[in-house]
Amino acid sequence: MILKEKTKTEKPTKDNPNAAANVLFITAEDDLNDTIAPRLRKAGADVDCVFSCDDKDTQELSFTSPGFENMISRCSPKLVIADPIQAFLGRNVDMHRANEIRPIMSYLRCLAKEYNCAILLIEHLNKNIGGKSLYRGLGTVDISSATRSILMVGSNPEDDTDKGIAHIKTNCGQRGDVVGFTISNRGLEWNPDTNLTAEAIEGYSNGNGNARPKGTTALDNAKNFLEAALKDGKQASRDVVLEAMQRGILESTLKRARGELGVLCNEREGFGKNTIVYWRLPNADMR
Repeated sequence: MILKEKTKTEKPTKDNPNAAANVLFITAEDDLNDTIAPRLRKAGADVDCVFSCDDKDTQELSFTSPGFENMISRCSPKLVIADPIQAFLGRNVDMHRANEIRPIMSYLRCLAKEYNCAILLIEHLNKNIGGKSLYRGLGTVDISSATRSILMVGSNPEDDTDKGIAHIKTNCGQRGDVVGFTISNRGLEWNPDTNLTAEAIEGYSNGNGNARPKGTTALDNAKNFLEAALKDGKQASRDVVLEAMQRGILESTLKRARGELGVLCNEREGFGKNTIVYWRLPNADMR
């Protein structure tokens, strides 16, 4: 399961859309040989069409590094998967800052167009239980805003083994139907007869299902948001307030949450209209 020179395989065409296509799968979370490869084989994948790179290479890989485009060029994939997105943004990129994320998303869009492939980014949910699904990804909301299509994976609130993939955003057409599946010792099995709806999956993920805490208030949501936004260090207050508003959190509620968490607001930079006020959690990293 390491990157190799592209092989001659039958490619999908208009007359044969189901022919195997190459996939580039980079991951910073699961071991390729112990986890990824066995899962692919259980799912009936043609592993000869799946490309990746050694773990030691993954540690230094980012979306904008020459190595990333080089891998796409070498294996000619129809699908590129990155799991998770934050592992490949680059060492100095703050995923909570829109001005740092937007150029990367634009670059990925250009790569997808140039190499005629789809790029799938795996993004985990933040702790903002009760917030809108589109705004529950880690980092700035601009990640979701710049993405053309978003799928959410979730479960039946009454049966955690009954899972589905819901199409919660699309800029390229109508939303697709929910695709059901289950996971067992046999691996992943598709369930074409699922009764799951997108609303049920979003409800489960947003805290409205039985497997999530109930009674979450707007203040709780704001506190969860602040803890997630500031967990990696100080942030400019204007960026935090803007993102909170984009997530549907009122500024008055945010101020209450800031007070209850004891957020420090005494660090400033610049003068006059150009003054930047930084927010930081108490006892947090001084970065």
